Amino acid sequence: ARWEYASDTKYQGLMSTYSGIQVLNEDGKTSIFWSAANGDSHQSYVLKAVWADHHLALADAIPFKPEGDSPLALPNELAIDQEDGTNYLFVVLNGNNRLVKMNLKTHDIQWSQTTGVAPYGLVLANGKAYVSNWGGALPVAGDKAETAGVPYSQSFIDPKTGAINNGTLSVFNAKNGALISEIKMGLHPNDLVSSHDGHFIYVANGNSDDVTVVDAKNNKVAATIPVMLFNNKQRLIGDSPNALLLSDDDRRLYVANGLDNAVAVIQLNGASGSV
Repeated sequence: ARWEYASDTKYQGLMSTYSGIQVLNEDGKTSIFWSAANGDSHQSYVLKAVWADHHLALADAIPFKPEGDSPLALPNELAIDQEDGTNYLFVVLNGNNRLVKMNLKTHDIQWSQTTGVAPYGLVLANGKAYVSNWGGALPVAGDKAETAGVPYSQSFIDPKTGAINNGTLSVFNAKNGALISEIKMGLHPNDLVSSHDGHFIYVANGNSDDVTVVDAKNNKVAATIPVMLFNNKQRLIGDSPNALLLSDDDRRLYVANGLDNAVAVIQLNGASGSV
């Protein structure tokens, strides 16, 4: 079966963004949330559809406006968490360089915090929100390192190639939004996943062909796992890991290598979270 939410004229031209589907079972109904945007009209939404009586219907559309120089808020990854009986929605805004937390029922914004450049992925663990930043650290006034424009801001670059030269992981207190740490990753960090016990965060680095393992107890890098198809002597750059999945026992990490058309299967050491 196929369902098209854009059949409603109000939402025509919207396209679902890179990732972000979340499912919530509440009040006897199943709600599905995802991100969508329209670059031409500069509209961005988190959409909600409800599945009931074998029927899917659009039930809500939460708008997000562009900020600063950005023409598009561009929501991406989502997470839903419950605090004191209230459900909260966390939304990564790729175009606004922000992470937003709002009351899922009232849409009241609890906090909105600056991330790195072009935030992409999001996972909640141990009372913290982890956000991967495609373009790395956000330049501020006074920075002397060379920068260049990316679609919605500036990013640090390698002056020889013009390519973005860093990636980061922003760590926030999920309750109040305080920035706890910004951790250096590989290049173009994207998808991330938490171990089921919350001990480790795994981050796919699309332009470094590896996965960074972060110890969530101290927010330090515990290991880097290469996932290239060949070893270093034979390797071809461009495996592009872009999606992660952990087995139920946290013993295997499955990594989708987008440009290899392959899945790397990593046997993990439970004590260190690495190979």
